[in-house]
Amino acid sequence: MKRILLCSSICLCLMAMIACHDESALTPTEQPEMGYVLPQGNHDFDKRIVAWQEKANFFILYKFADKDIRWQYNTWLDEEEITYTFADTNYINKQLDLIESKFLNFYSLDILREGMPLKLMLLGQLDDYSSYVHKHNIYVNFDGFAMAWGDNSIDNMTAAQRNAFKTDVNQAFVKRLMDNGLLQVPEAFSKVSVYNSVSYSRDKMYGLGFLALNQSRDAIRDFNKYVEVILSNPKSFLESPSTNTFTHEGILTDAKDVNGLIRQKYKAVIEYFNSLGIDIQGIGDAVEK
Repeated sequence: MKRILLCSSICLCLMAMIACHDESALTPTEQPEMGYVLPQGNHDFDKRIVAWQEKANFFILYKFADKDIRWQYNTWLDEEEITYTFADTNYINKQLDLIESKFLNFYSLDILREGMPLKLMLLGQLDDYSSYVHKHNIYVNFDGFAMAWGDNSIDNMTAAQRNAFKTDVNQAFVKRLMDNGLLQVPEAFSKVSVYNSVSYSRDKMYGLGFLALNQSRDAIRDFNKYVEVILSNPKSFLESPSTNTFTHEGILTDAKDVNGLIRQKYKAVIEYFNSLGIDIQGIGDAVEK
């Protein structure tokens, strides 16, 4: 028994000696660690950028690496899929005005803290061909938004372009909330219509409560379409009588909503977003003329 105890003591001593003996001294890595540091410069707008990071916990970047944009999960987007220029610092204050007034100011800090990606990259020009729709206002990857108009083109931005920017960036944000499980399809919405694999024609879809072809397949697709339409249009447009089935004008009137189902689902969407502190129709109503 004494021999066993002695051997155990010797082993413990050897282990302690090995642990205390460091063969190599610690040295700092030559490559920078992943992450972002603010401020990025000494401009007046840097204070605005730092303020957003402190209160909403995301980084607004005008200095970043090509990989921050091109790396998308497990693929690399080449210049045939996305091209861009960096924001011109002479126009970043105006670009921040645009982003705040058309996007950030619509949401509470709690929602931004939960829903924003890690980084919001400021671009000059953007051409995104990575999906079937050519986009030039916002590019989205797994941990970032990249937004355009940070150059002299912002001085000649039309009301239509500002409205399109508002629609694109807010739709991207709400889609991110949905994809990350921060939004759910409310029961008050999903119980209104019957979902199946049937594709209805344009002259029937409105009467059944659907806003687009093939939205009858599942509640998530249907809900997303309602969100898209509300974000894109003022209520006055949705309430303006029209029988044109190729536009969403008049979907809240008897002319198209012949069974009242669209208005039921519209109300469910509005009330659900209101419960989260988001005035989704207010975003659609904020149209410049």
